[in-house]
Amino acid sequence: MVNEMLGPGSSENLHSYLHARDSGLAHELLGPGDGRALDVGSGEGEDLSLLERRGWSAVGVDARRRGRDARSVLGVAERLPFRSGSFSAATCILVLPHVSSPEVVVREVRRVLRPGGRAVFVVFSCSPLNLRIAVTRYRFSGDPERFSARLYRARGLCRLLRLGGFRDVRYWRSDYLPWMTGLMPAALRSRLLYALDRSDRRLSDGPLRLFARKVVAVGVNG
Repeated sequence: MVNEMLGPGSSENLHSYLHARDSGLAHELLGPGDGRALDVGSGEGEDLSLLERRGWSAVGVDARRRGRDARSVLGVAERLPFRSGSFSAATCILVLPHVSSPEVVVREVRRVLRPGGRAVFVVFSCSPLNLRIAVTRYRFSGDPERFSARLYRARGLCRLLRLGGFRDVRYWRSDYLPWMTGLMPAALRSRLLYALDRSDRRLSDGPLRLFARKVVAVGVNG
């Protein structure tokens, strides 16, 4: 999946690789395009083009709108600036770990979905490979309630979606990238990323699944 986007020769750009992996899996779970899709936390809008290639009419929302992409609007995930039932699908990739009220975001995402609409959420997991995130979770910066990122257990994420009104909630584990990957020589890093990409699904079904750095959950509005 990610190889089709990047190819093993392009994986030197670690951020691009990780972004493509997370987005590719989320978009795959949404299925073929059928109406409007919302990307919560759209950033510079890279995923909007990917969603459109899959047949979706894509719209993005971000608290810090970057550029002048007409497909994106300025807004926060806790108060999405859209009417209820406006979208057939939604993605929320690595947003819940960075907000203080994830339950509010989940409810808002469900609100803007039409009945039967599907949403995909990607979060950081409670994996030993996320030790650096866990250590720096409470990083104070003037606001005593501010933290760098929240880690999730798979069951906890699924419970959050169900409490937010989603049904048929399912989850997958993904991303076994060691934290020291960015320090590796480019050629070695490229080979490692290629190997991990090919074995991701197999690792997620075996005893090493608890080392996955991400949890991906999908739910249906209903």
